Amino acid sequence: KGFFKPVKKDAVTKVKGGATVPLKFKVFQGDTKAKSTSVVASLTAQQYDCATLALIGDATAITGTRAGFRLKFRDGRFHQNWKAPKLPKATKVKGKQVAPAPVCYVITLTTQDSSTLAARFQLH
Repeated sequence: KGFFKPVKKDAVTKVKGGATVPLKFKVFQGDTKAKSTSVVASLTAQQYDCATLALIGDATAITGTRAGFRLKFRDGRFHQNWKAPKLPKATKVKGKQVAPAPVCYVITLTTQDSSTLAARFQLH
């Protein structure tokens, strides 16, 4: 059904570059709610062109071993934090501040049975 808030369903979620985004979701195996993190094959982030939606570069795993960035099952759902990349600082052009162009990422969850769930983000 999708990721839980603050991730928007069927829309691009706008987040500040460098922010930590909580990714919360449930996984079902038939009618049974999965509770073991082993049901998740991967969680990846991949940059894409905000205008054309073309993928840029390779996808990178977002699960980690650092506290706060491990995939966990708690409160009846899975929880994984994603640290959005920082954006370059604003630059001056002819004396005026120019904000960096938005950068877009797609987060893809893949389960052991190859089912996928994706969410799009625009960093500002």
